[in-house]
Amino acid sequence: AEEVVGENNRGFLEERKSGHASAGSVIADENRDREAVYGLIAKQTGATADSVGRARAKQIAENSRSGVWVQDASGRWIKK
Repeated sequence: AEEVVGENNRGFLEERKSGHASAGSVIADENRDREAVYGLIAKQTGATADSVGRARAKQIAENSRSGVWVQDASGRWIKK
């Protein structure tokens, strides 16, 4: 699934290649959870959910293991 799914620059999972039916629902479930967390943090800090997600994306990219696809700030996909 690592080739199919990547961590985008907004703090969400993104399907990089379609064709895996099960990936879509897993991605949607995970992203719903992340969206709720980002919204809660935004409410507590006075930030926007988008800025919280982008900050989280940087943390995810830095801490991801080798082989994970991450999207840089410009939108380019890079395999760690």
